[in-house]
Amino acid sequence: MKSIITFTLWACVASATTVCGGEKTVQNQTNTNITLSALERDGDDPAKSAGMVTIEVKAKGSANLSYDKEFLNAVSVSWTTNGTDGYQTQEVATRSSAWDGTLNVNSRLTITSVSLLDATGSNTNVSSAGGSKKKIVNGTGKTLEVFLFTRDGDDPVKYGKAAGPVEIAAGGSALISYSGPFLNGMGVTWKNDSDSSSRKNATVSKRGSDWDDTLNKNDTVTINSVSTLDLTGSN
Repeated sequence: MKSIITFTLWACVASATTVCGGEKTVQNQTNTNITLSALERDGDDPAKSAGMVTIEVKAKGSANLSYDKEFLNAVSVSWTTNGTDGYQTQEVATRSSAWDGTLNVNSRLTITSVSLLDATGSNTNVSSAGGSKKKIVNGTGKTLEVFLFTRDGDDPVKYGKAAGPVEIAAGGSALISYSGPFLNGMGVTWKNDSDSSSRKNATVSKRGSDWDDTLNKNDTVTINSVSTLDLTGSN
């Protein structure tokens, strides 16, 4: 008796009830190794997120990003530069926005540059700003929500309690109280003109780094500017 083995080729077809997932090539044009995380969308509504997919992309290299859902909701990039850990994320706020199109209409995502939080420190003899208070000046043209990350002891690896968020209007300032003698980093969130929201963190990974000194040797820290994630899409 002859046996017949039949192979059935199955192909996913997108529909209202079937999600096929996707794949993109991520190109890193920077001189820094990055970790990229993509947040998937649960259905059509950007307010609903699903799982997270993370890949490592070498400097001047590329990597494939595969995900299960049909759409992406956000992209985050993290890296380390000269004793400072940088992190930036940008999220889709509404369907059909420019950022939604960048993430979901293109097969290739290119990271053109990464930049740490643009902030500088100064000593201005701020009243009661010594010890566990810091004056934060918003030198940007956007309303910001600011978090301060504290350090548990001397080691930057150990984090204490976070202070904030504190909303600071464009051109304004706020005196933020925090626990402990040292700060370990700062986080800033804001709304973009492209109908997306962004967050940028800069944290100390090494004692005595420029960012460590900016946060802990000054009574005033000025946020000079914020920028969206420098990422473009192409097919």
